[in-house]
Amino acid sequence: MKIIAIYNPPPISTDKFDWYAVDEHSFDGSGKQPMGHGSSREEAIFHLLSQICEIPDEPRFELCSEVNPKLWAIYCALKNRPNDPSFVWTEADVVQALDGMFSDVTAKI
Repeated sequence: MKIIAIYNPPPISTDKFDWYAVDEHSFDGSGKQPMGHGSSREEAIFHLLSQICEIPDEPRFELCSEVNPKLWAIYCALKNRPNDPSFVWTEADVVQALDGMFSDVTAKI
């Protein structure tokens, strides 16, 4: 998974679609894959994340790479790190890190 965000404002009166985010490895332009939109890079990525996987309200204190591999893969992609199993990062750690990365966005949505 490789998440990319692109600034491409359409000629409309709102900025809610100025940015879009996709998974470069699976996106083929057919419109069937998830695509995030937003007025900022972070908002578009967060919108994409919410479509790809469920970010739990009550995350577990178990290894994220085992209990929520999709969330782990997304986190690794965002941090530009290999998607290797982690023996340290729990699902709760990953959700907390994502909250830190996107706290302004989640407060706005």
